[in-house]
Amino acid sequence: MSLIKLIILAAFAVYTSKALLYATIFGNVTTIFQQMYSTTGRYHDMLKSIKEFMKLHEVPVSLSERVMDYVISNWAATKGIDTEKVFVELGVISQ
Repeated sequence: MSLIKLIILAAFAVYTSKALLYATIFGNVTTIFQQMYSTTGRYHDMLKSIKEFMKLHEVPVSLSERVMDYVISNWAATKGIDTEKVFVELGVISQ
C-alpha cells in the first residue's frame, strides 16, 4: 500500500473510534437521565396516590401530614429502593 492510503486508513480508524466513543458516552448519559426522570415520576405518582387515598378516606390533617412526612423521609433514605426485594434477589434472605 502506498503511504497516502495508509494515512487515510489511519485517519478513518481514528475518526471512527472517536465517533463510537462519543456515541457510547452520549448513550450512557441519556440512559442516566431517563432513569432519573423515571424515578422522579414514580415518586410523584406515589405521593399523588397517597394524597388521594387520604382525601378519599377523610384522614385528619395532622395524621395526613405525619404520613406524608414519613413517606417523604423514607423515600429520601431509600431512594425508592425496596431493600427486602433486593436482599431476596441477591439470596441474602429467603422469602
